[in-house]
Amino acid sequence: MNRNRFTRVALGLGGASIVVAAALTVACDSAPAPSSAESATVLPREAFQAILDRRVAEGVPGIVLRVETKDGEVWSGAAGVAALDGPPMMPTARLPIFSVAKMAVATAALSLVEDGVIDLEDPIGKWVDAATIADLPNADRLTIRHLINQTGGVRDYWDDDFTAAVVADTGRQWAPEELVAHAAAGAPAGSPDDGDADYANTNYVLLGLVIEGATNSPLSAVLRDRVFEPLEMSQTASWEEATLRPQANGYIEDGGELVDVTGVDLSLSWAAGGLVSNAEDVATLTKASVLGGGVLSDETHTSVMTTFTPWNEGLEYGLGLMRVTAFGSPTYGHMGDGPGYTSLSLYDPAAGVGVVVLMNVTAEEARMQTYLEVMQALGLYDQLEE
Repeated sequence: MNRNRFTRVALGLGGASIVVAAALTVACDSAPAPSSAESATVLPREAFQAILDRRVAEGVPGIVLRVETKDGEVWSGAAGVAALDGPPMMPTARLPIFSVAKMAVATAALSLVEDGVIDLEDPIGKWVDAATIADLPNADRLTIRHLINQTGGVRDYWDDDFTAAVVADTGRQWAPEELVAHAAAGAPAGSPDDGDADYANTNYVLLGLVIEGATNSPLSAVLRDRVFEPLEMSQTASWEEATLRPQANGYIEDGGELVDVTGVDLSLSWAAGGLVSNAEDVATLTKASVLGGGVLSDETHTSVMTTFTPWNEGLEYGLGLMRVTAFGSPTYGHMGDGPGYTSLSLYDPAAGVGVVVLMNVTAEEARMQTYLEVMQALGLYDQLEE
């Protein structure tokens, strides 16, 4: 496998820097039409399947789509294969969801805040071992709030050097402290005082360490007790639990060929994205995060939906949620990508529409193309460019 190619496709768990730019390249130049609840009452099922079939024809090995309207109508479908020369992809398939997992980790942390176990203004040094953050710039000024909403200026550990280390030993198991140390080796992305959102997976690795330090329990157990079980997410588990495994191989595209990278150990993302889930559970998590009525109180949910910091054009980051405003009415949720897999889960409250896209290939543009075509099929966004 070409190492430079791996770097380009795998760098940046979550597609933070280019997700909206990629989306804008496939949207039309005219202003998007406002969303309307009335336009989502009938699901164009044949159109949805045709969208998936197009992605496969374009080279995506396998893809899952789930669309839900405010009245509870659901369409779930899939196309392609779970493995080359293997079985077909199923709508219920479990896949690594990478940064979509941040919604679950943020929810667990906020539930601990509600219970008085931690406080958003706690310095991270109150809960994280001093040796772990000794070399991290501005560590003495970082709070839990900075971690959750990505405003502390922490550098992302996922850079070219880290990618090279992953390529050199794809089966290596990474300790969270190693990920933090890698981030600490370079200049910070910003400052806790600049008011900017600097997306970094390091923030959620640190948040995972805070959760473990405050509860004296493994992160996986806290997520299960505080998020998965209350929301009845039976098909979701932390990678480190080893109870549920992906049901599809993961691929990257290299020179026109698909390279199987299934063996990459997901400890490389840990609290930043080390969950395996399926489309139904991801939709459940997203709806609870966006609509409330799940794990968190109404007061906390209001804070989640009103606390956002500008990040990229048309994109803001909040308390574990992305807010995308590039296409009309705001949509909320998260996107994720890593070696071999790409995910998206967005909910448009104005239209009452939730969309989940899971793919067993690293392909950010295909993810956004799929989302926009789905919304177009529902009559919610302007026509896409031919």
